[in-house]
Amino acid sequence: MVKAADIEFDVNDVSHPFAGFGAQVWPGDMRVESLFADMNMNHMRMCPGGCSSPPTDAPQAQMDAYVSSEYNGTTRGNMITASLQMAERCDIQVILNMFGGPADWLGTGNRLKAENFDDFARLWVSQVYFFKNRGLRINYIELANEPEGNWNIYIPGTDYNTVVKLVRQELDSRGLTDVGIIGPGLAYLYYGPTWINALDNDGKAALACWSTHAWDEGWGHTDALPSFLDQRWQDYFGAAVNSADPTHSKPVIVTEYATGVRTYNGVTYGSDTYTETSQFAERSYENSLTLVNNGANVLCYWEAANQSWQSIPMSGLLRTDSSKRPVYYALMTLAPSIPDNAMVLRKTWDDSAISAAGFIGDNQLVLAFANSTANTVNRTVGVTGITSFTLTEAQAFESGAVVDRLSQVSFDYDSSSMDITLPPESTLTVAAVVNECTVNRMGDLSGDCWTNLSDFSIVGANWLRNDRSFVGESVDDFESYTSTPDLQADWSDTTANVTVSVNTTTVRSGNQSMKYEFNNGVSPGWSKSGYFLPGAVWGSSGVDWSDYSTLSVWYNVEINGGDDLKIKVVNYSGVGLYTEDFGNVPAGGGWQEATIDLAANLTPEQLQRVGRLDIMMLAGNYASGVIYFDDITVHNNSSICIGSAPGDVTSDCVVDFDDIEVLAENWLKCTLVE
Repeated sequence: MVKAADIEFDVNDVSHPFAGFGAQVWPGDMRVESLFADMNMNHMRMCPGGCSSPPTDAPQAQMDAYVSSEYNGTTRGNMITASLQMAERCDIQVILNMFGGPADWLGTGNRLKAENFDDFARLWVSQVYFFKNRGLRINYIELANEPEGNWNIYIPGTDYNTVVKLVRQELDSRGLTDVGIIGPGLAYLYYGPTWINALDNDGKAALACWSTHAWDEGWGHTDALPSFLDQRWQDYFGAAVNSADPTHSKPVIVTEYATGVRTYNGVTYGSDTYTETSQFAERSYENSLTLVNNGANVLCYWEAANQSWQSIPMSGLLRTDSSKRPVYYALMTLAPSIPDNAMVLRKTWDDSAISAAGFIGDNQLVLAFANSTANTVNRTVGVTGITSFTLTEAQAFESGAVVDRLSQVSFDYDSSSMDITLPPESTLTVAAVVNECTVNRMGDLSGDCWTNLSDFSIVGANWLRNDRSFVGESVDDFESYTSTPDLQADWSDTTANVTVSVNTTTVRSGNQSMKYEFNNGVSPGWSKSGYFLPGAVWGSSGVDWSDYSTLSVWYNVEINGGDDLKIKVVNYSGVGLYTEDFGNVPAGGGWQEATIDLAANLTPEQLQRVGRLDIMMLAGNYASGVIYFDDITVHNNSSICIGSAPGDVTSDCVVDFDDIEVLAENWLKCTLVE
């Protein structure tokens, strides 16, 4: 008799991607590098601090100079730089945030004064520019830590709507279109609707991701059950996000979480001891599952490591002496097991006693369970949508210790299920390989885990089939201009230190190119010429590039003293959509191709609204130069196939000897699971 499953996972029914774990770090704390590697964390949130007395009503140059005086060669600046360099080494996404603000800009209740909104935006962007201009990584900024409170910077919802647009405009004006704003970053899920509903369409568009803290609001509910966080999210923050972003086009990043609960199963722990308990560790693990099931794409734990200047309660994975708290060991059974770029399995069950979540990616399945009750809980867990299930790991966190439970967990193929047992206040993470082959072997075209004659027969049946499709459109080949004034009429959004003209001597193809002469030694210190796309109605509608995956711009540098080439795609309202930095382009290299991966860097909606293309030279040495541009096109990559040819092992759209070579390299190799 087949038992009915209490919890059912369908590996083909996924809800959203999970990008990984992260944690709050403090500038210069290099203890966390090994921690991030051990736990497979790929996001870090950091407050740079400093900049407490910036100038007011300052132009960019003055604010940049102030920020440089705070960070260039200073102790704080060196610590921030060390942490950002660590992020680059470890391929960690960086979120900068701001706790306190300049005192002169804060009014009653630490409310950011309206007359300083633009100052706040300029200060933020000057800080980002300082570090980005030095080749350091900053992916996101969270404008204010918990803006609904007066303990840092109080920015009411309507004010936040204004500020976020000002910061976005300032970022774009500095060429920092690749830096996203996440927000609103509230302390309490309860206030989500107030801040999110205050955003108008432009305010929402200014955000790259939604962010919030998710502490189960335990300071006011120190005996809250796990269901409290679940309901709080759904009723408030989650409901507001669903209303503002019904298609879930923006990821959700939880920038702080753990738990504030101090009473577990009738036992209350002191504010100085509760974070040291296995119960705190179990609940933090369980809250991770709750947040993931509710749509979170990134979870940043508070915090990676405690600092000597902090006071209780401290919840860092590492204590000030670098020893590890129980929560470290609990999350170590979960975070490293989840494959990169995993998808979250849709939650279809309702269990009042335990929490569960599932992840799948790279042919790995991870199932996680948490029991915060005082009783042992037994469950039958069903797994559907697979043909095989090979357990590789079963790690439990019980009574403060990590326990290997692999020998106690087995999968029954007849019922497609497994039985699990969770002792009181414990967790269990189960990992498995879910495909019939242990690896995807190139050349195994028939899917039988062997590379053999059956695969050669598939190649033979499709020999020399070519499914390549080259689809492109000229943006500007400069052949239609009869004079320089004609060209300048189209390339009209040009700074005063740039001259563009028709050229007939240095061309890549055809008879004409564009000569671009710039001098960054004069105001504004950077140069730009913008091309308004034919067919775009400025302020109303744009040109649709959604059928194209690549923008190609050919250039030939005659003179350049060390400045950087940047190409920006702008929408019909003048909002920068994406900027590619090609760095210092030296003279003498002949014709070079600059390409932008449109599909990877712009959303389909953005690609439908293209209005202008900007060619910029940003000051590296404040130099002057001459560059020729020709053959600007949008097209699909050469690897785009109009069909899917059986036998195309190399995925280059052609069945040929390259595919035979791969089959030969893997001849008679077997990857079948024993």
